[in-house]
Amino acid sequence: MSSAVLHCTADQGAVVAEKMRVLVTAGQGLLREGLHRLLADYDDIDVVGEAEDGKQAIERVCELRPDVVIMDTNLGMMNGMEVTHRLLREVPKTRVIIIADRDTQTNVVGAFVAGACGCVPLTITGADLASATRAVCRGELYLHPSLSKTMVNTYLSFRKIEKADDPYERLTERERHMLRLVAEGNTTREIATELGIAAKTVFRHVACAMKKLGVHRRSELIKYAIQRGIIDLDSGS
Repeated sequence: MSSAVLHCTADQGAVVAEKMRVLVTAGQGLLREGLHRLLADYDDIDVVGEAEDGKQAIERVCELRPDVVIMDTNLGMMNGMEVTHRLLREVPKTRVIIIADRDTQTNVVGAFVAGACGCVPLTITGADLASATRAVCRGELYLHPSLSKTMVNTYLSFRKIEKADDPYERLTERERHMLRLVAEGNTTREIATELGIAAKTVFRHVACAMKKLGVHRRSELIKYAIQRGIIDLDSGS
């Protein structure tokens, strides 16, 4: 349900906005009350209930069917990510916004992995929380700007791991050059002549490249080069 959804009243035909229904879930009463008060200031948001732990949150969602659940990470026996995962199995259409008490990879990335549509810091203002609520109701993902650095750093760390696990990254520049020349159909003698080196040197470089890539025949090396995009058959390169 989105804040943009409208309907007409039966008596006057006036167009009114349908409010977004929100359930606030937090282990601490003071935090629940604070979140409730922040959202109560907005005419397009209706806080329909509160929950103090994971079990109660799931029960209240099944009962009240809110559009959005504002979920604290600290909920006693289950953290916010665990509750979110279980909740979305019970009521898949519910949208969850996780409140991360710390901007760690576990909290920020973990929120979206668990199925949440949004993640905001504990220090969020009422205006930003309302904006996050509206965004997820429109079907968007919402990440508060203050948490973007954590998300970017996580992505970069994953890319480093991927590159470290990629055998192509272990090839030397000369081995990559040899791989391209072989994939283009050049013989060992032709490569040696082009580069002005001994044929046995070419053979050694190609053998090292094949070993690092885990291939055993030139045909496999050519296939790898095509799949990797090292050569493009359509362009005749």
